[in-house]
Amino acid sequence: DNTDAPSWPAAYKWVASVGSLTTDVNPTKAEFSNFGPFVNLYVLGEELVNAYATGTLVCKEHSDHDGVHTEPGDERVFEGMAEWSGTSFSTGLLAGMVAARKSHLGGTAREAAEALLKLAETQFVNGLGPVLRLDQACAPSP
Repeated sequence: DNTDAPSWPAAYKWVASVGSLTTDVNPTKAEFSNFGPFVNLYVLGEELVNAYATGTLVCKEHSDHDGVHTEPGDERVFEGMAEWSGTSFSTGLLAGMVAARKSHLGGTAREAAEALLKLAETQFVNGLGPVLRLDQACAPSP
């Protein structure tokens, strides 16, 4: 929503609230990402490519996202891969990083998440906040 107004469940203290970064060499906050003190860290969340079902999607509502305009009834054809952007994808990447760290280094999921949050805090970007790169899932603890 590109706002600093807290939203839930992200703003709960017991939740790791994840903002999205751009794919730039020096990443910045993605234009759609929320920001502010309730966002714990930022992870890549723009132009992510992943496997997707093959077939035709019929749009149910109006959308103007990433320069793509759709209206209800418009059809989009997917052929096994899709490119997406959003904080929900940043959150999924963080969850995968927690799982990779837990699998590689042992311990609990909570310990892995806490270690990644601490690592992100050591990479604070002024005007943004703590940042975590995808290649850091199994980095040594700070």
